[in-house]
Amino acid sequence: MRRRGAILLLLVGLAAWVTGLPPARAQFMGVLTSPITVATIGRTNAATEGIVPEQGSGVKIRLLGFFLTSKYMVQVQFQDRAGTACTGTMTIASGGSVNVPVSPPGWVCETAANQALDLRVTKTGLTNSDIVVGGALMWQPSR
Repeated sequence: MRRRGAILLLLVGLAAWVTGLPPARAQFMGVLTSPITVATIGRTNAATEGIVPEQGSGVKIRLLGFFLTSKYMVQVQFQDRAGTACTGTMTIASGGSVNVPVSPPGWVCETAANQALDLRVTKTGLTNSDIVVGGALMWQPSR
């Protein structure tokens, strides 16, 4: 049986060589053409500064993936400086987390040009304590 499999593999390789088919190659993932940056997050519901500042004229910010955690139940949403939602509202349970890993060639969301990326943190009705959302996000500039 092994010999039959080896012969079949040899025949497939020979047929590819005879017909001039190019060898298989990994495809280039265009989303990774600019560098990926990791930013740490430490946000409260009172924070107003952007997590990722504006990147220059005509440059957008692509959110590639993120990890968020909170000690208390909280709602979070990524948005640009103008308040336009970049993601839907996500609820993090007490002591829980939300994880969206980087999976090229896609991304989670993208801001408009000349906008900072921000994380809106909202207390839920069940939480009376000060909220701190921690974590990290991966992003890259885009044109």
